[in-house]
Amino acid sequence: MTAWPYSTQGGSGNVLHIEVKTVTKVGSSIYLNLVTGHQNSEAEKWITHFTILVLSKGRIVHAKHQSKSDHTITTIDVTSEMLPSCILAFYLLPGGTGQDPELVADSVWVGVNDKCMGTLKVGLKKERPFQTLRLNSQVEVKVTGDEEATVGLVAVDKAVYVLNSKHKLTQKKVWDVVEEDDIGCTAGSGKDGLAVFKDAGLDLKMSTGMHTPASSDWQCPQSPPASRHRRSLKWLETKRNAGLGIDIFLEDQPIRTLFPESWLWMKFKLPKSTSGDISHYSTLVNVPDSITTWQLVAVSLKPGQGLCISDPFELTVKKSFFVDLKLPSSVVRNEQVQIQAVLYNFRMEQVKVRVEFPHKEALCSASKPEAPSRRGAGGQIQQISHSILLNPQGQTQMEVVPKQNFLNMVPNTEAEVFVSVQGYTHMLTHRSAHGTYHISNGHPGSTWLTSYVFPVFALAYSIMTTSTFDLHSLCATANWIITKRQAEDGHFLENGPVIMASMRGGYRGSEADISLTALVLIALDEGRYVCSQEIPNLPASMEQARSFLEERLPKINTTFAIAIVSYALALTNSPRAHDRLDGFASHDYCGGP
Repeated sequence: MTAWPYSTQGGSGNVLHIEVKTVTKVGSSIYLNLVTGHQNSEAEKWITHFTILVLSKGRIVHAKHQSKSDHTITTIDVTSEMLPSCILAFYLLPGGTGQDPELVADSVWVGVNDKCMGTLKVGLKKERPFQTLRLNSQVEVKVTGDEEATVGLVAVDKAVYVLNSKHKLTQKKVWDVVEEDDIGCTAGSGKDGLAVFKDAGLDLKMSTGMHTPASSDWQCPQSPPASRHRRSLKWLETKRNAGLGIDIFLEDQPIRTLFPESWLWMKFKLPKSTSGDISHYSTLVNVPDSITTWQLVAVSLKPGQGLCISDPFELTVKKSFFVDLKLPSSVVRNEQVQIQAVLYNFRMEQVKVRVEFPHKEALCSASKPEAPSRRGAGGQIQQISHSILLNPQGQTQMEVVPKQNFLNMVPNTEAEVFVSVQGYTHMLTHRSAHGTYHISNGHPGSTWLTSYVFPVFALAYSIMTTSTFDLHSLCATANWIITKRQAEDGHFLENGPVIMASMRGGYRGSEADISLTALVLIALDEGRYVCSQEIPNLPASMEQARSFLEERLPKINTTFAIAIVSYALALTNSPRAHDRLDGFASHDYCGGP
């Protein structure tokens, strides 16, 4: 697309601009703010009126002539004639004494929410809180619409649309077809005053001799198709023909062939209304034996109002108690398979059942001719959670949860649950009074070690039952990082030694200031939800660190630094998270040693 500035007539500098909300709905009002600009202040005195035209579906559906004021604000009521969209065209004719008037124009496209020009609704004559029916039950369907409109009514299984919904008829699809024949060529405005009218689909001829080029075929100029797009389409077609596409698989699926996919094909005419223009029609129908959700859709046709499609009305049909067998799609000879029976009970009371698997000679199972296999209900899995403070420090302890009876959970099995945990008391010995963590006494707090501990404890805080480590102590750790170890430009400093190589976090030798800042930012992001109230300036500190990483991102050279910085930026929703990462990816090699 190429955008050109508006060209004024004879270089006068007179322009007109419209400020408007570009999406609206029928029944509301469009509020327009008309703004004029003038190179010559005298020209403003010559403007006394605006003319407003509303075009939709190739017709002028509304026209208005309004006096100009200092701040001209006008309103237009949105009617059904403006569906599915309209173009608002404005023009004025300034001109001095003895001069031909100048044409100054502007236009804007406004979309109207997709709905019928008339009224059409499907429901039940007797509304109920839950639209749920039993199999083969009778229900009275009610259709509300414009009087004397011809209506078609159909019920479609919702499962059909789950597999393929591209052929579903909606009001939006109807309006999309209508807009394909719109004689307006742009979404608004034009390169000059005449082009505004031309692009809006209007022919203009003035007494001064100005006019738009004659329109013979009412077709907009077409851009040449992109060859790359054609190649992409050919590649997709080849892929589909080769059986690699998923669409063919979905389209060829047999869908519940023993049950109707659609029914209730009815055609009727709404009776003449005794009061107003809205009419009602009711009919008794019996729902099929399918356990599914039906979507009832009506289509109406009436002169002057076009084609109208109602919103789907869903009607669920189900049994209060039924069995669902989970069977594999296919098996091979001598293959061991599991056949699972799921019992659904939607009744208000419990039901005592017995599930039997009959004996079949072709199948090798636990069933015998004289004794079918029987199975009881599986029950529910029981879970027990413990929070344990270990002492002596740093050693693993094991606690045996009292043995639970799992006989009713998994057939013919018994299990004992052992919980192995490692305490955090040893870690607390490395904590100083102001919330930092160090390698040993006498060493200053380590930025990396402190930022490593913070998200771990923040994650465990919600399930800890001991008061040894409270919220204030946890958030003091993050507060020390952002107040004592963050520089003015946003990066984090490391003044404490990290002796063990396994605790270096990968940032040493990988542009330390950048990698460390990314690691700390990741830690703060993982624990921010715990300390957002305790540390009000935590978001500002994280934003400062993110800005530092975004500024240094183009200058990073090492792969690790690129990866960790990109990850930190992605966590904090930075738009630049992928600026450098793709450049380090290998596109011609997959796998590893």
